[in-house]
Amino acid sequence: MYCGFIYLGIAVNATGCSQSALSNSIVEGSSISESTVSSSKSEQVSNAAKSIAATAATPLSGAKLKVNYLDVGQGDSEFVELPNKQTMLIDAGNPENGREIISYITSRGYHKIDYLIATHPHSDHIGGMAAVINSLDIGTIYMPKTSSADTPTTSVYRRLLKAIQNKGLQIHTAKAGVTILNTGNLSAKMLAPNGTGYGDLNQYSAVIMLTYGKNKFLFMGDAGNVSEAQITANVKADVLKVGHHGSRTATGQEFLNKVHPKQAVIEVGAGNKYGHPAQQTLNRLKAIGATVYRTDQYGTIIFTSDGNTIAVNKNASSIKEQAPPIN
Repeated sequence: MYCGFIYLGIAVNATGCSQSALSNSIVEGSSISESTVSSSKSEQVSNAAKSIAATAATPLSGAKLKVNYLDVGQGDSEFVELPNKQTMLIDAGNPENGREIISYITSRGYHKIDYLIATHPHSDHIGGMAAVINSLDIGTIYMPKTSSADTPTTSVYRRLLKAIQNKGLQIHTAKAGVTILNTGNLSAKMLAPNGTGYGDLNQYSAVIMLTYGKNKFLFMGDAGNVSEAQITANVKADVLKVGHHGSRTATGQEFLNKVHPKQAVIEVGAGNKYGHPAQQTLNRLKAIGATVYRTDQYGTIIFTSDGNTIAVNKNASSIKEQAPPIN
């Protein structure tokens, strides 16, 4: 049986594992270590993920998809209102953003996250996730597996693992080839990570292609040039969530040529110490013809799709101010 794991001394379930078997497997990776997961066990994870994807409802005709790029300062968080009435949360900003994200979600009438994805274990992406898990019903959790050498030991990461343990939830491996959701004309698939042993947590980022009808949204997490070069899947998309807050080490020209987005979103904090977004990245996006939306300029930004066309609502607000949703 594919069993549970102990991360940094915290016992956490994985697909198909009983609580009693936890002590038999020790993993030092951020989710599931490369050295412990055999190919046969990986297949079980993949099959389990396919089974989960198969249970999702099909969108009704005329239903809308809403992608909320949340203003969490220098961090990432995207709340997706799926057209089949399910929800997805990709990352959860910094620790101080947790309650704000929860308030934003519940104010829209949601109390469950069907698909929760931690793209990679940096605190500006998983900071508020423990609070989300503690406060809302959670369906499926995806996290990437890292080599033991890249294992984070931060208190933020430990709190996340503890929250998962306390709710008895299971972690599913985030990696290329995983299907999160596939029903009717709606799908969500992972295109990365494609490797391990990066020595850089950003490159472990789960890269997700969300498709609704003719519209495609690509979420890059903090994936940089290294991960971009390893992606072999079709990355053509209408909307690109720019990798690593628009840093100069992401959104390379070759990769951008493949995506060729009409619109790009950069989630970034005003006046941040990293100099994000880099002018080189902005220049590349402009040259390719993408309209750029930045959370440090517009606040939370909502994209709405009917499967054919995409509308943009620039709220010019933070998630604290609770701008009304698009109807």
